[in-house]
Order: sequence, then structure tokens, then C-alpha cells
Amino acid sequence: MSRHRLLPLCASLLLLCACSADPDERDASGRTPLMQAAEAGALPEVERLLQRGAQVDARDACAWTPLLLAAREGQTEVLQRLINAGANPNDADKAGYTAIMVAAGNGRLAAARLLLDHGAQLDSAETTLGWTALLWAAKEGHSEVVQLLLEQGANPQQRDYQGNDPLLWAAREGRGAVVAQLLAHGADPASSDAGGTTALQWALRGGHAQVVQQLESAITPPRQGAEIR
Repeated sequence: MSRHRLLPLCASLLLLCACSADPDERDASGRTPLMQAAEAGALPEVERLLQRGAQVDARDACAWTPLLLAAREGQTEVLQRLINAGANPNDADKAGYTAIMVAAGNGRLAAARLLLDHGAQLDSAETTLGWTALLWAAKEGHSEVVQLLLEQGANPQQRDYQGNDPLLWAAREGRGAVVAQLLAHGADPASSDAGGTTALQWALRGGHAQVVQQLESAITPPRQGAEIR
């Protein structure tokens, strides 16, 4: 057989092998091709794998799914395609971290909005620290995500296992914009954690002057009729 006739044959065989390969074959870390494509935001590859029958809810060793990986990276087009293919918007890993939590905690506004539009649960808490989507977003200072979650009805007073509410985390980290949002939605400016440390004390310890001023003003508002200088 001539070399020119052999090359097309080899190409055809390679294509046949690729098409017959297991779409759920796992790499050394236990991830499937769909997980890798979802994390990278490779929508054409996600589409191809789904058409070949890849499991939309496959899990790695930590129970991460393609949806969780796409949510963490803010891959909104992939998220939508996975949900259309039957992925659960409330997927959680072994520790109970859900897609809305990892999107919120990483500041993925569009991904968080999409998940909420598909019924993601706002106030579910993971099992290691008791964090919610709002607690995580507040701690990291993702003010746009915090605003979205509050507008959708997230509880600004829900606490983690150490007694921290979103305001305590925001004050501790010096997140002035988030502190203002939480106060506007009814957070208690005098809130304290399980050890009795208040949000104001955390802000003072961290040297967060703006947050200190915000909290002091909220705790002791100006008296009616008092002259403002």
C-alpha cells in the first residue's frame, strides 16, 4: 500500500478511536472530560461530550460536578447548557458547598444570577463552617453579588458555626461597601460572635477606619433635632 493511501487510513482510524472512546474516562485526579471542559468554559467541547452521552452529574473524588466547576469559574454559557441537560442547580460537594456558594464566594455575579433564576437555594449552609452564599460573598467583599443575594431574600442575620453573621465577616475584613449594604437590609450593627466580639471591635482591631465610622454611626445615630456640625 502506498504512503499516500496509508495516511488517510490512519487518520480515519484515529477519528474512529476518538469517537469510540469513553466520554466519561477519568484522568489521574478522577475528573472526566466534561468536568475539564466545563471548568475551562469550552462550550463546543461540552456540547460534543453531552451529545456523546457524557454524564452531566459525574463527580470527582471530592464530589465536584461539571456544574460546580463551571459555577466556580463563572462559565455562564456552560452552566446554562449543563442545566438544560439536566444538571441540578443545587448540586453540592462532599462538604455541602453548592453551586451558588462557589459562584458567590468567587464573585461570579452572572453565574450567581443564572443559578438563582433556576431555583438555587439562597440560605443553604455547607457542613464544615456553616457558610452560606451570602456569608462567603460578604467576607470576600463581592458587593455586587451581596446586593443580588440580598435583593433575592438572603438572610443578612444567618450565622456560621462560630456565630459570625455576614456583617461580622464584612467588618472583620474591612469591606465598607458590603457593611453599608448589610446595614441597609437590617443587619444588627451591634452584632457579636460566639466569643462576644462585636463587629465594631473587629473593625477596630483591623484598623478599618471607614467601617468603624459606619458602625459607630449605625449604633449611635444622631439625636433628632441635634445640630449637625
